[in-house]
Amino acid sequence: MFIDLVGQKFGRLLVIKFIGKNKNNRNFYWLCLCSCGEKTHVHTSDLMLRKTKSCGCYSDELSRIRMSVQGSKAPAYKHGLSNTRWKNRWQLYHLTESDYKKLVQKQLNCCAICKKSFQQCFEEKRLVQYVTWDVDHDHKTGRVRGLLCHKCNSILGLSNESIDTLLNAINYLKQNG
Repeated sequence: MFIDLVGQKFGRLLVIKFIGKNKNNRNFYWLCLCSCGEKTHVHTSDLMLRKTKSCGCYSDELSRIRMSVQGSKAPAYKHGLSNTRWKNRWQLYHLTESDYKKLVQKQLNCCAICKKSFQQCFEEKRLVQYVTWDVDHDHKTGRVRGLLCHKCNSILGLSNESIDTLLNAINYLKQNG
């Protein structure tokens, strides 16, 4: 059943336009304007059930507040927030919560490549997935190598972990400043 949501406000979102339906003609999508000025597409049920309250700025705000008040002990910053996340890390890397915390300590809570602290990576939006470190691993053996910010992990992935490609990139930057 179609309900026109244009003009209605949900959290920080103001519905400004109906976008359309998905392939099944069952899910309706809306263009919403967030109070911060960003536009975002949102599914009807996410609006109605209050699952989506902003473009993402609200979550970022809460994270900054938690970090400023509680530092790295803030609940949202405990590495591996949910049991599901630990289950996934165990299935993918055989990495326990204890192993993960040891890696964080060993690396002094810094990215193993750029050496930026957790706080710096968070502020520069170098972290994704609830602001946790990416687990870097050897794709052939599965061995965990370390914890990286998302940008550094992406660099390795996009280069296919090729040392030659990375050295060529370094030489290119040295030559072309």
